[in-house]
Amino acid sequence: MDTVLNELASIPGLTGAFVYQAKGGILGSTLPPRFTAARIQAIGKVLSKIHAAGSMNFPDLTDIVLSFDESTVFVRDLAEKAWVIRSEERR
Repeated sequence: MDTVLNELASIPGLTGAFVYQAKGGILGSTLPPRFTAARIQAIGKVLSKIHAAGSMNFPDLTDIVLSFDESTVFVRDLAEKAWVIRSEERR
């Protein structure tokens, strides 16, 4: 998992990424230090709930893209209620 996160971290413009599991919490992160563990945990909980709600309406849903003024967040479903989340700065 660290290898995948480090590869994602090498993408130009990418703020970082993390893997979150509903039961296990944060499984890995390459986000900058300004993202504390508590903040990443809170973000992971919210994004997993958004993904779960979307999956109820769209059973084959695997990815979510959220666009904000300052960044775009990508959420990809992994196995066993785990998600990889990456953030990219908007230009």
